[in-house]
Amino acid sequence: MSVSLIEGEFASALPEKYVYESLYVSLGGKYCEPTVSFCSPAYMSGKYIPTNALYQIIPAFLRYPTNPAARHVVLLVDCFGESLVQNLQILKKMVAAFPHIDVWVYDTEITVDTIGGLTEAVVEYAVDHGISPAKFLMCNYIKFRACGIEQVQFEYTIPRIIQKHLAKPFADCLYQWFGYQFYTYNLVYRFRTYTLSRHLEVLKLLNMYGEDMPVVSGNAASMFMVPVLREARNKEVLVEFMSKTVDITSYPKRRDAICSHLVDFVREPCM
Repeated sequence: MSVSLIEGEFASALPEKYVYESLYVSLGGKYCEPTVSFCSPAYMSGKYIPTNALYQIIPAFLRYPTNPAARHVVLLVDCFGESLVQNLQILKKMVAAFPHIDVWVYDTEITVDTIGGLTEAVVEYAVDHGISPAKFLMCNYIKFRACGIEQVQFEYTIPRIIQKHLAKPFADCLYQWFGYQFYTYNLVYRFRTYTLSRHLEVLKLLNMYGEDMPVVSGNAASMFMVPVLREARNKEVLVEFMSKTVDITSYPKRRDAICSHLVDFVREPCM
């Protein structure tokens, strides 16, 4: 187990010590504050829930993998600034608790000029070290709470550059965080195939579900117990949504993949 700070040229600094089963890349994931709040739904106004930052750093599906004998490597990429020392202290405690994980921290500003080269270097590492696409996950958590035109454009551009630089076998390995939306707070979606044009419809259905907690693997199946959500059209939308999303606080159900989609936690009769 180790926590290492990457210094110098990125590609040459990646870990060589172990044979890793999986590679998880977190872009913009770091610990900043203990709680978060939401403007909607209305009943959440003024309330706070614990941050999921530690799961952005090391998701539950890496903490409790299906193959406990395997080693896993996590690459954190962000500009940590004054929070670097605090994050390193947190990481050391986490890898002590999960000794099958090594963490590499790349403290750098993510820009539209550098993200393409970084993506290619990470993919090259995965290929050279025999990490299959099913065991490789790149998650983009770059989201701004309050942002202007430049920040909006940045959020829009970064994942599209990453997707462009992912080699074909890894084309489906980029996942995007929904951001500071209450119901989908713990979820990331497959960037290449998730249809954002239907997301407002998804949020409407989640609001109908009416639970006072974000959607996670543990309550995904119970949505289909709500009569209106069992209607053919609504069920179709929800199943599609669940087939493209991953709960970073959930464990994996499949041995051949780094993580499981929400739909994997829903029994067939519900669908």
